[in-house]
Amino acid sequence: MNFMNPSIFLAAAVGRRTIGLLVAGLFASPVFAQAAKVERHLVPTVNVTDLGTGRPILLRWRDSSDGASTLQVTTRTVPTLLENGLDLKEDAEAVLAKTPRPPLERFWTIQGRIRATEDSSMPQAQWRVLDGAARLFMLEPTGIPEAKVEDPDGDPPRKSATDKAEKNTGRTTGTGSGVQSTSAPNAGAIERARAFARVQDNAISRTAGAAISQTFSGYGLIPTSIQIRLETASPRNMYEVERLTSILRLAEPLIPNQPIGIGASWTSRWTNLEQRTPVETVMTWTLASVDEAALEATGIAETAVLTLRYTRRIAEGLDEPVAPRIAELLESNGSGEVRLVLQNPMHLDAQLVQMPPPSDPARRGATDVTRMRVITRE
Repeated sequence: MNFMNPSIFLAAAVGRRTIGLLVAGLFASPVFAQAAKVERHLVPTVNVTDLGTGRPILLRWRDSSDGASTLQVTTRTVPTLLENGLDLKEDAEAVLAKTPRPPLERFWTIQGRIRATEDSSMPQAQWRVLDGAARLFMLEPTGIPEAKVEDPDGDPPRKSATDKAEKNTGRTTGTGSGVQSTSAPNAGAIERARAFARVQDNAISRTAGAAISQTFSGYGLIPTSIQIRLETASPRNMYEVERLTSILRLAEPLIPNQPIGIGASWTSRWTNLEQRTPVETVMTWTLASVDEAALEATGIAETAVLTLRYTRRIAEGLDEPVAPRIAELLESNGSGEVRLVLQNPMHLDAQLVQMPPPSDPARRGATDVTRMRVITRE
């Protein structure tokens, strides 16, 4: 396997069609009629917009077929009401009652490597999800009773005598919230937040065992080529794995095939299916630094640091309208930093911050801020 010449992979990728994002037959939706708008068989074009300054440096992926990577992927979504300094310790019930969603952290551990295929010009990157979890952020795990909520993938809760008594008296038996009467305006906010976190934790834990594969080109991992295979196929499981792959796409940079200087910028765009909806991503990377040897001697980078900006929007010209709720989930602006180890394209180290588009009228007053981190553990 040789990653030395990106043009070889580009020519091969144009002539091949990869399997779609979703498992065939898992969903039945009119939105699939729009899948033709997704160019899943093409390597996105990389356009250098600024050559930078100083000595030209070549960014080039090396052969790493024997190298495995274990990554920790985390995402933390916190409403701006909390990001802006409100302290949950003062009045957690009141603060949580005003937030559209509780502050939540999600975690995945994944392991992957690049493997050769029958077509030596198109190796495959293969990831496996080892485990996943979710928890509330900024809340102490004190004595809130288990909330009775319905897990959409599980059995409905059964009513108990205690449940009926609480319903009749309008009081709960919890001791951790400091709010006993459910008639108060903010009562139950912490219980609802913890219930939400338990459902999320249960759903994300079920992603363990999922397999994710991508085609590799000389420019990098092709973001539109992701395939997902699930041990237990369900819409909810697929939703949570797609949440993970959307982070991976942002943390996996494409690199130009020409020498560039520090400060150089390049862009790429692609459209992929997320939640059965075509989403266009526009990425801009800027070369912030490289290893000292590349600057002083070799001219070929071993490591590099890139800053990035991106936008994600529902693709235009769809045959079916997209519900505002879906657009709210999928559209965003983001920025961040990614560190490359060019010996191993699957050695990822990225920090990203994402927010809804500022022009989104549905998010006025309370906006979610999502912070994502991808760290290579070994």
